[in-house]
Amino acid sequence: GLRSLDTDFALTNGVISVTRLHLVRPEGELRIAGHADLVHQTFLADLTNSVDLLSARTFFKAPKTRKVLDTIQFNSPPHIAGKIQATWTNWSTLQAAGLVNFTNFSYAGHGMSNLNAGITYTNQIIQINNIDLRRNVEENATADSVTIDLEKELLSVTNGLTHWDVADATQIIGPKTYEAV
Repeated sequence: GLRSLDTDFALTNGVISVTRLHLVRPEGELRIAGHADLVHQTFLADLTNSVDLLSARTFFKAPKTRKVLDTIQFNSPPHIAGKIQATWTNWSTLQAAGLVNFTNFSYAGHGMSNLNAGITYTNQIIQINNIDLRRNVEENATADSVTIDLEKELLSVTNGLTHWDVADATQIIGPKTYEAV
């Protein structure tokens, strides 16, 4: 549950300005500053998050999205800092950009020690840049970028390099990749 909520905000000329919102839950904190224009139905926010993202999985109803979320587990909350904006009457305008740092997590049962990357989302495309993913001191994977086209269900990797066992690396990507290699 919610441990504390502290905020400063103002409403002027149809614009809600939040200079500080600090939410504390048992698994982490969320800090937001931004504004929402009630006339144009838009919002823009800067945020810093260390709350377990998987606590929001109930909001995602699409079976494929739920399947991916169900394969991720965090031992400690991820850290995300970024910016998000949209028109709330047209969620296709949603844009987000930020930096992520995950420590001690697993994907599809494979333990990871650290992930650092930049991430953007717009037009149903997730772009992850400057990726540094580590399983342990000796095994890491890097890539200039990974692009995920949600509409076309395509994933592409640019300049990827791994120092993992090939079987382990392809299993993490998925069964079709594992079988192809």
